[in-house]
Amino acid sequence: MENLIVQRKGRGDLAPKDPKEGWVDCTLDFILQQCEVTRDVIQMTKDKDHPIEMFEEEAVIEQLKEGRIIYTPMLLFRAIVGENTCPLCGATYQGMGSLSRKDNETEICSDCGTREAMEDFLPAKK
Repeated sequence: MENLIVQRKGRGDLAPKDPKEGWVDCTLDFILQQCEVTRDVIQMTKDKDHPIEMFEEEAVIEQLKEGRIIYTPMLLFRAIVGENTCPLCGATYQGMGSLSRKDNETEICSDCGTREAMEDFLPAKK
């Protein structure tokens, strides 16, 4: 993990709209501290939508190594793991991504590919 660059970015209205902008380097210790706070919030609020296990140290490190973005209430975290960057979420990934269902041309990360596939099964938003 020491050879990876880890980064953070704010969430919400103040965050840049472009998923590639706004990332700044941070330490793994900082990410783990924020995930500890997130676990506390999940426990206090009895949040059933966000599995607390996702914010345990081993799970966090594994997600970072896989190029996934970790979403906490205040910040997003990622590690630079490959040369490919998803144009939808800004995550980096190694190997092949997924072909976007929206245009059948754009390569996106597998998480966004799964998200797009699941959207086909959800009722349309009005």
